Amino acid sequence: MLEINKMSEKGPPPPAYQTGVPQAGGLPPSQPNEPPPKYEDGNFQQPTAYPPQQGYQSMAQTTVYTQQPIVLQQHIMRYGPDPQLIQCPHCSTQVTTTVMTEAGAITWLASGLICLVGCWLGCCLIPFCINDLQDVKHTCPNCNRVVGIYRRI
Repeated sequence: MLEINKMSEKGPPPPAYQTGVPQAGGLPPSQPNEPPPKYEDGNFQQPTAYPPQQGYQSMAQTTVYTQQPIVLQQHIMRYGPDPQLIQCPHCSTQVTTTVMTEAGAITWLASGLICLVGCWLGCCLIPFCINDLQDVKHTCPNCNRVVGIYRRI
């Protein structure tokens, strides 16, 4: 009897444990016969933590596509005094350049030097007749545009 009195002094027994297995996240078990709510388009609706607020509109997602810049590398062509086989940067055809000579810095320096020596009565015009003392202009025979200049200085 002594033992029975000690039990009554301890108080009521602890509550019984639930026999079901709790779901992850502490959510109550779902009802097997109840389907989840759906949106109008047929997708399942996730439960929200906050009720919808008045005065706020949902923002639509905007997808922004960016294009990487295209970098064209032009290699610098060194033109010489002779015609060269190139791809024209203007009309994109592969051509052999047409060359034309024109007076440049060497031509004028040679002419001035001849004048200083004393040959000013027409001999100073001789450098303008010598192609090896003049600059060379390369042009495209297809589109007739200048593609490069070879300068003697």
